[in-house]
Amino acid sequence: MNPITQKQIDFVKRLEQANLEGEVEVMLNMQKYSVDETTWHYGHYEDREFSITAYTNWKRSTLHLEIDVDEFITLLKDRAVCDISSKNLPSSVWIEESSDGDIDFDDFEIENYNEEEEIDFYDLYWDSEINDSEINFEEGAIWGMEVVTKDRETISYEE
Repeated sequence: MNPITQKQIDFVKRLEQANLEGEVEVMLNMQKYSVDETTWHYGHYEDREFSITAYTNWKRSTLHLEIDVDEFITLLKDRAVCDISSKNLPSSVWIEESSDGDIDFDDFEIENYNEEEEIDFYDLYWDSEINDSEINFEEGAIWGMEVVTKDRETISYEE
């Protein structure tokens, strides 16, 4: 594990001095191509139900996290930002903004499927509902973060 930088120590002090309570919103600014999103889709195609799994590696992304402020401060005191991965965060992480993703598909199922039938997975992806999603990123993926206070003020950190 990497040592905690003085910048991070100062960021934690600013969070503690802000007298925040309860849950806070945290925006995580991510390195290029560091966020993988798995989404499970379902819908209807020509009056038949289908499901498909999409795997997207996002070129650009900002993640949104809601976390108890004390839990967040403890995490930042125990672990350098560069050592934080999705495994260290609660599951309440979602993509706030993203662009330019590389998408792969898997686990396609449809009623009465004929293998000679040409189905465009991208059409299914865009015309479907998302049943569930999962966000993953490894250590070294976060380059900055912003904590949004109840007064809508922002406390920022940048690697």
